[in-house]
Amino acid sequence: MKRLIVLILIMTVLVACGSTEDADKETKEKEESDVGETEVKEVAEDKEDEPKEESENPKEKESEEPKEESKDKPVHKERDKPKNDKHETDKKTEQEADKESEEEPKEKNDDVPAVKNEKVEVAAENIIWAQNDRNYSILKGYLGQNITLNEKNNTLKITNVDYPHDADLLKGIKAENIEHRFTQDKGKDHIVGFAVTDYETEMSYTIDLTMRVGKDSWKMLNMQINK
Repeated sequence: MKRLIVLILIMTVLVACGSTEDADKETKEKEESDVGETEVKEVAEDKEDEPKEESENPKEKESEEPKEESKDKPVHKERDKPKNDKHETDKKTEQEADKESEEEPKEKNDDVPAVKNEKVEVAAENIIWAQNDRNYSILKGYLGQNITLNEKNNTLKITNVDYPHDADLLKGIKAENIEHRFTQDKGKDHIVGFAVTDYETEMSYTIDLTMRVGKDSWKMLNMQINK
């Protein structure tokens, strides 16, 4: 009986020792596995960190490079743009100047002849003085095709007007006795009016000349003297 009890106690001690060793072994294995997992985790984290840093650097580089390119491009465009605008403006100005130069002669043709560049009032006075001084060569240059000069009779035969007639050449006019009264536009024609006053004879009359621009000078189409 005592042997049986002793045997049970020994078995109990052995079982207890075995269980303690197993527990220690399990604890040790658990710690080793924890350490292994920790190392693996740290290695994994290190690996994750390394690509992340590499991935961050390219992004930063990429983000920086486009900024520099985008910064340069607007500057280039802004530098080029004024040049293009200036070129277009200069081109436009030249075109407008050419257009104005083409239009100006057309506008001036109504008031100024093509060659002599005289005002209509000046041309009309020249016609009066050419008659007064019997300067036939100058007078012929101002006569329209509808007027014929008769040098022998000192007359003008005026046709192709509302009232065709013959007019004597003007004479005896002094510079201090004549003055310009008006210039009236009538379609393509200009009517220039003068008044002549002779204070010695106490006589006055008006001269109305109908003028039109010709190829080389103003041309007289009609002359009416109202005494």
